[in-house]
Amino acid sequence: MVNCRSDRIDRSFQMARLIRDRLPADNYILTGTGTEILSRELHKTLEGEKILDAGRKTPTDAVHTIADFVADDSLIFAIGNTVGYGAELVENFLLNERKQ
Repeated sequence: MVNCRSDRIDRSFQMARLIRDRLPADNYILTGTGTEILSRELHKTLEGEKILDAGRKTPTDAVHTIADFVADDSLIFAIGNTVGYGAELVENFLLNERKQ
């Protein structure tokens, strides 16, 4: 999972290269704002069904969308921005876990 920010466009291009060159995974999840840039770059080298663009969703909605996308025994490795939206996303994952 990569949390993006629309004011960090260069970082999205860096993340695309990092994913392509060093981070093979079954699926890729994009959250935050400005995800369309990273999504477009990833679609150049990855199959579309491997990419979930949950950008522009509230943290609560993003967690539900992600939960529907991944298998119950999945491990989610997250990178990216943690200030603001990223911190809210983490809190929503933790709240969702406590409810189960």
